[in-house]
Amino acid sequence: LLEADVCTHRSDASRRWLIRIACGGCSSGAVHIGDVSVVETAGGKAVGDQEGVGSDAEGEVRLADDDGHDVGTRGSRSREQAEFRRLLVLLREFVAIPTVSSKPQWAHQMQKGGVWAASQLEKLLGCTVRVSGSCIVARCGWDESKPLVVLYSHYDVVDAGHGWESNPWKLTARDGFLYGRGVADNKGPFLAQIFAVRKLLRRGSALGQPEEESEDFVMRIEVEDGDGDGACGSPGSRAVSKLCPAAAKDCPVNVLFVVDGGEEVSDVDSVRRALREAREDGWMRGGVAGLLVSNSAWIDDDRPCICYGMRGVIDLELCVMGAERPLHSGMHGGLVPEPMFDLMALCSSLVDPT
Repeated sequence: LLEADVCTHRSDASRRWLIRIACGGCSSGAVHIGDVSVVETAGGKAVGDQEGVGSDAEGEVRLADDDGHDVGTRGSRSREQAEFRRLLVLLREFVAIPTVSSKPQWAHQMQKGGVWAASQLEKLLGCTVRVSGSCIVARCGWDESKPLVVLYSHYDVVDAGHGWESNPWKLTARDGFLYGRGVADNKGPFLAQIFAVRKLLRRGSALGQPEEESEDFVMRIEVEDGDGDGACGSPGSRAVSKLCPAAAKDCPVNVLFVVDGGEEVSDVDSVRRALREAREDGWMRGGVAGLLVSNSAWIDDDRPCICYGMRGVIDLELCVMGAERPLHSGMHGGLVPEPMFDLMALCSSLVDPT
């Protein structure tokens, strides 16, 4: 056990706490994080859970810009709010790593960013992770009876350049938007993928469970033999703690994350090698049902979209050969084929009027 820190205190009245526990020792060297919801109960009923108790706004997380305008306010009372808070914290950490793949002097930051991304897949989803070159491949779920969905993203970014109103390597809120290199392309979408899968893994509300009960673990403190007020510390009271995994259904699909570290420099070799090795080792078992690429545009600022297909890019070099020696256009023009005209005719045939 490396750390046990109370990160959210609901209120003294509700007698609920959220404890984050960090532990290490796995083969990958990652530190795993678990949230424990601690609920003091008396006679099977949570103390302080009566209607109207603990409904204050304590523990609210507010992200504001320099002028004090709210980007978003998320309380700590629900899982969704806690997840949003965690996502913002992680996005701030990720943006602070300048993973510029086009500059050799940033190679150590690229390595740092790759290690950070791989560790989040392990910590947040319990994925099995492998790294090949700059490409990270992680699998969540190994039930071959379920379809396999591949999620692609990348963690490298282009250099920030000039014209920024704020530090590009520091997540900044301004006018209702978040600014930082990689927020949209593509660190933010990468984290969104992780948290979407987390939602599938703990879809407690869809099962009719209260959202607040969908922690990683739940610790219930049973108060027995008290003086009737159901409070810890009462004369003759005895507290018995019970820790058990939170109830959650398995994810309906297996998920394979492909996190590219060379997208901005068109380094396809690492991705090809990583996928080939993964396939050879059985990581594609179950059959690929679909591929989701989180590296495209929204319709506008409020409406996301799903791209059903991408045109792709084909690069080629074409050489058109003509006469063996230069010919005078006044003497030979029109009689001997000219490579320039042939090339123009070829390019114009690539598209039609429609």
